[in-house]
Amino acid sequence: MDDKQKQELKSKIWRVSESLRGNIRTEEFRVYFLGLTFYLFISLKLERYADELLRGEGVRFRDIEDLNEEGNNYIEDIQEVALHELGYFCRPSELFHKVAQASTTDDYIAELLDGTLREIEYRSLGHIFDGVFTSIDFYSPKLGKTTRERNRVIASILIALNDFNIQDDQNISWGDFYEYLINMFAGAAGNRGGEFYTPKSISKLVAKLVTIGGDDIQSIYDPACGSASMLLNVASETNNSDVKLYGQEINFETYNLARMNIISHGIPQADFDLAHGDSLEDPTHLDQKFDVVVSNPPFSSSWSPSPLHFRDERFARYGKLAPKNKADFAFIQHMLGQLKDDGLMVSIVSHGV
Repeated sequence: MDDKQKQELKSKIWRVSESLRGNIRTEEFRVYFLGLTFYLFISLKLERYADELLRGEGVRFRDIEDLNEEGNNYIEDIQEVALHELGYFCRPSELFHKVAQASTTDDYIAELLDGTLREIEYRSLGHIFDGVFTSIDFYSPKLGKTTRERNRVIASILIALNDFNIQDDQNISWGDFYEYLINMFAGAAGNRGGEFYTPKSISKLVAKLVTIGGDDIQSIYDPACGSASMLLNVASETNNSDVKLYGQEINFETYNLARMNIISHGIPQADFDLAHGDSLEDPTHLDQKFDVVVSNPPFSSSWSPSPLHFRDERFARYGKLAPKNKADFAFIQHMLGQLKDDGLMVSIVSHGV
């Protein structure tokens, strides 16, 4: 698949997502569409991996029956290896295309899909997928007032994605593809899109600046990582394919999106550590220092400038705290506190900071 075909595919999927959205707000529909696109990605990746293991056996993974002894023997063997190598596993009945096919006739597709994704989460090794699909509420009235309406929307998304027949052997860069969709949803959301995505041009500029002369970058940290796109852009500018990515995100839906984005880029579980929470009030990586720190923290957000913060080395040495309704400088202090003495840092802040 050449660049023109990839662009056509991206544009086609975006047009489909717009046509399916109907009366659902863009930021709400984004959770469903990106979540199910991620499910498609991990399903295709697992199926391709399983078929490689089955080469020479005269059987394809998708055709294995779960309910007979021979099928279960295959499944158990593949699961053991896949969990070790990929960190997750889908049974043949849990593959995306099987669920999409079922959605054409199953009146309980919401229950089937919800149960399938919870099983994949629960089964993942090292909790890599813990809660990653939790933000997707298939029973939400935002999808429709009745069960039938909600099932229709869910089935429409599944069928549309399944009809594209995307395969790994088409040489698609899943990370690039997934970030394209994130970018499109951010643009459609207007100003609110900035809450989870920094425009590509700005993110790339930050990445170029912070990696100047940095030939030995081992770790990158973003305390307000959004969809993790800036972390990934910085990583792509380093000369280290094993660079470690660290981040924290306060919004749970965006935190899940960040994990999906990083996994879609093929980053191994051992090479990233993302946390959900408030990096100013409850930092997860406080005991660590990083080679590179970057961020586009929320402009003029609120925080609690309690005098207790003066016990924290991030703020104590300055003798001043950022005002209650403008935490911008608090983020800068936090970032400096997590930076190695010889590290590099770039932050995007609003006018006047």
